[in-house]
Amino acid sequence: MKIINALREIFEQKGIFVSEEDFNESLSIDSLQFVSIIVEIENYFNITIDDCYMTQVELRSFNDFVKLIESISNSYN
Repeated sequence: MKIINALREIFEQKGIFVSEEDFNESLSIDSLQFVSIIVEIENYFNITIDDCYMTQVELRSFNDFVKLIESISNSYN
């Protein structure tokens, strides 16, 4: 739940509001917002997101971001 709340805050700071019903919906973000979100995620969670995920094909929905952060966080433990 901590990841979801933090991620929602990051998205909201970028002007993107995601309700729970929309977690699996494709996000409507432009490339600048996308890169900005990635940078904020890396800074907040102290992780590095591999370049292979730096496309909106890999990260389309809010849940895609949550799963990626969980996966990376688990690999650091």
